[in-house]
Amino acid sequence: MNINDEKTEPLIVAGPRQQKKTRKFKLGLGLVVAAVLLMGIIAIFATMYLLHQKADSIICESLWGGADNRLDIIPDNSKNAEWIYYIDDQRDLSKIKKDGTSQKKLLDGGCDAFCITEPWIYYAKGDPGFSEDNNMTIGKIRIDGNENTELSRLTINSEQDDMAQIKVSDDYIYYAFGKNDLYSETMPNFGIYKLKTDGSDSLKILGDEVNKIVAIEDGWIYFSEPSTVSDSACDLYRMNLDGKEKIALATVSYCTHRIGECEPIINGDWIYYINSAENDSLFKMRKDGTEKQKIHDGSLISMFEQNESLYFVHRSNSGMDGDIVKIEMDGGETETLDKDAYFILGVDDKWIYYIEQGNDFRKFLKVGLNGKAKQRIWMFGTGF
Repeated sequence: MNINDEKTEPLIVAGPRQQKKTRKFKLGLGLVVAAVLLMGIIAIFATMYLLHQKADSIICESLWGGADNRLDIIPDNSKNAEWIYYIDDQRDLSKIKKDGTSQKKLLDGGCDAFCITEPWIYYAKGDPGFSEDNNMTIGKIRIDGNENTELSRLTINSEQDDMAQIKVSDDYIYYAFGKNDLYSETMPNFGIYKLKTDGSDSLKILGDEVNKIVAIEDGWIYFSEPSTVSDSACDLYRMNLDGKEKIALATVSYCTHRIGECEPIINGDWIYYINSAENDSLFKMRKDGTEKQKIHDGSLISMFEQNESLYFVHRSNSGMDGDIVKIEMDGGETETLDKDAYFILGVDDKWIYYIEQGNDFRKFLKVGLNGKAKQRIWMFGTGF
């Protein structure tokens, strides 16, 4: 035998039975892998579904019982445009992405109202429960949840004491604070106060009959009080920033701090408002209350302004739902954008956000300003 010859192992060829076992093993392994992948995919979709269900519950419950200072949909032209900020049914101040993910709590419990003036969130937060030594804090926190700072503390004297609104103009915080019995049909009775954004110079500037601060514009505070004409309406006033020169402007549709109610809108030299004495039709008037004129007939609610146009829900005679309607502020032709809306929550430079209500469900939807690209954001209930 030559020493260069290599030793070779005998070639073993699998028989038919062995080949069959190998095929069965590969098939079984493939089925196991496929089952694992399928379970993973199911788990991912289940997690996404639960996230959306959680968001549905949080947002829809918050919207249903909330006030206009309990929700803020950040406009698309902001660097924080992907977020919605809200106070939930546990009165936590939180934020959540518009796709229902990345919920983050910013403040624990007791939150009553907030106002975003980027990069700050100004808020009112009461102590949990009620006792004689309870207080309410007015504070600010950065929009990312950092640098929580207390600015002032208010003494709460009864369970009906409530902070309805916070608005910020220049270097001052303006807020409505007083009595609000959530379990009665009576309108709230708030006083208007102001406080510097550094926490100094707290001052009450108007007594205790205010329903709502509507706007702060060009050195004037616009606000509503219970109407002297009708129990289902409010009287709109304005006064200067020191609480002087109180001037009556018009009787408007019921205007408190609840979401969905139709507060007046100030744009340029005009105030646009719903006239309860005229079947809740749309009117406009000068900011001093002169030159009142009707620009749209019908039963209107939840009105917003964007790009020199008004967006509102025109309700039908047969129910609470209605059409989302667009009208130019100069009183041009109307355009119906969508149907079956319960009320509008907000309008930014691209979208109209609104609620659709069914017998056993609520939908939080958005539709483009041209009435196209309708999308469901969340849905809550059993009717789907």
